[in-house]
Amino acid sequence: MAKDFLVAEGESIFQNLWETDTYMGRPTDYYNITLSLSKEAAKELESAKVKVKTYQPTDDSGNPNGDPILQRKFQTRYSFPILNEDNSEFSGTDLPRGSKVRVKFTLGKENPEHGVPTYLSAVKILEVAEEEESVTATDF
Repeated sequence: MAKDFLVAEGESIFQNLWETDTYMGRPTDYYNITLSLSKEAAKELESAKVKVKTYQPTDDSGNPNGDPILQRKFQTRYSFPILNEDNSEFSGTDLPRGSKVRVKFTLGKENPEHGVPTYLSAVKILEVAEEEESVTATDF
């Protein structure tokens, strides 16, 4: 029996789509993408018992600055297609923060502490954001 797939749209915050992630200097063996979500997309995920995190941006003094950001990580250990909006293969090797994407995923078995896991099966790039300027030590 084939698993049912779900989709979610959002903006890329963090991603490890071409190489597996590392945690504390050690490989995790997982590819992943974390999206910022609209309130509607977050509600859909939460209705499936998927936990959505809320991140509150702060200013330099630690005071709330701006609207909270709803976010969710999607991950997999397996290779998956990365596509353009027209379903052709994406030819890039990086995805800037803020790029608009649609992810295709399946739901795993519910965990009482962490909720329902989301297993990534495909990423569709809807709009590539402009690269942020990098700051080097000589810029200071």
